Amino acid sequence: MSALDVTTHREDYVHTPLTRPSEFRLCTIVLGAEKEELNVTMSEYLLEGAPEYSALSYAWGDGLETRTIRINGNPFTVTKSLFQALLSFRRLKGFVVMWIDQICIDQSNVEERNQQIQIMRDIYAKARTVFIWLGEADEGSDEAMEFVSKKPPVFAKVFKGHPHYFLETLSNFRNCKATDPRDKVLALLGILSDANRALYGSQGYESSTEDLFTGVARITIQNCQRLDILYAAGRSTQALELPSWVPDWSRPLLAWSLGERCDFVGDGVPYAASASSSCTVRWSNNERVLIVAGKLLSAVRRVGPEVASDLGQDDESIHLIKRAIAFETCVELAASTDPYPTGEDPLTAYSLTLVASRQLGMTKMSPEHARKQFEVVRASFSNAIGTMIWVIRSVQEPHSARANVSLPAEYPPEAKTYCNLLQDVARGKLFILTEDRYMGLAPLDTTEGDRICVILGCSVPFIVRPTVDGWILIGECYVHGLMDGEVMGMEDIEIEDVRLI
Repeated sequence: MSALDVTTHREDYVHTPLTRPSEFRLCTIVLGAEKEELNVTMSEYLLEGAPEYSALSYAWGDGLETRTIRINGNPFTVTKSLFQALLSFRRLKGFVVMWIDQICIDQSNVEERNQQIQIMRDIYAKARTVFIWLGEADEGSDEAMEFVSKKPPVFAKVFKGHPHYFLETLSNFRNCKATDPRDKVLALLGILSDANRALYGSQGYESSTEDLFTGVARITIQNCQRLDILYAAGRSTQALELPSWVPDWSRPLLAWSLGERCDFVGDGVPYAASASSSCTVRWSNNERVLIVAGKLLSAVRRVGPEVASDLGQDDESIHLIKRAIAFETCVELAASTDPYPTGEDPLTAYSLTLVASRQLGMTKMSPEHARKQFEVVRASFSNAIGTMIWVIRSVQEPHSARANVSLPAEYPPEAKTYCNLLQDVARGKLFILTEDRYMGLAPLDTTEGDRICVILGCSVPFIVRPTVDGWILIGECYVHGLMDGEVMGMEDIEIEDVRLI
């Protein structure tokens, strides 16, 4: 056992209470050899008189793996990810003075955690440098660095403090791990401008995770007068007991959000399912029901498979076969929509549906291009099924004639781009048909009988489920032929109140 893992019977470190509003703690990483225990010293300062320091931003992890360091000579438990970061910083020359939330805030003291959130924006603003620790170098490090290089503009927007940018940043960091899911929301609230932080009132750690997420969602809608938050919401993305219109920030979003893509259109064309309409928002007396205006369309008639599932526990060959079968199953469903409501050939409509009719940058994909690349991908899937049949026959009838079937070594560049886009867009979504023969992509929790709903002010439609008390929001969806304002011109479908529970 190395010295790094040794603990003594000394009492654990206990934080000295902070007594003044602008008071905070800084730690100094003590120099030491590679195998020596990791030691830091802790001191209290006022923001106005603090020495030069750096701040550390990092993922806490799930908290299951921990390590022991010493603070002012006493043992203290930290997460593995922070331990690795501290070891890395100890290798730098000289003593390193840092603000690190996990150890500089008494995490056992709810009152202190709330107070430190109030000054967190100033803590980050006064730091000489903000280090972002991604973990030890590993496969994918280069891609991670490219991702982080794009984040400073987002942080700048949050410092400006508009609730819409706050929502954008919450979505960007949704898949990051946190020991306490409330940290994802409260840490970002802490760096809003004072004026916009005040809009959220006294949100803090005294609230349950469910109450915090619900309150923040409601206030964000009220302050933005937009319903963009619904793109991140829906029963299909929830693990907590929340109203269906409230995002569950504790759960990663595995599917690509079509609505959120509309914020990053570049020179492209965003979806406009509700045309140029503005949202209307009302609340029930207990503010748990969100009442919006929308148009309820036909019900889901058929639910097909997930076209672009993840590898899961399968090996690559089995996974390819499953995808090929799912792909062809959806081809058959798509063919049943002839004549398609838009007048397009059903397979052309299907080829556009698989990529939500857009290319990277949200430029529209032409029907001709989509169909051409679709046929290339379809041929490769047909070969995969042929290979499976060949293998089965070779086992059952070893002396029979064997078909000469093989998989392509590589797609042509354009088809590869189409296939990659299909994987990104369709992953985590089911292929669906509606009663009036529209096809689309919908959340994994979608069932037959759910309805398509276009909510005023929203760029994409949603799947909703009827109940006696209102409608459960399942999640956003893509419906081919209903993404560019067509529904708003359907005069036979009236705008009505939709109670989201």
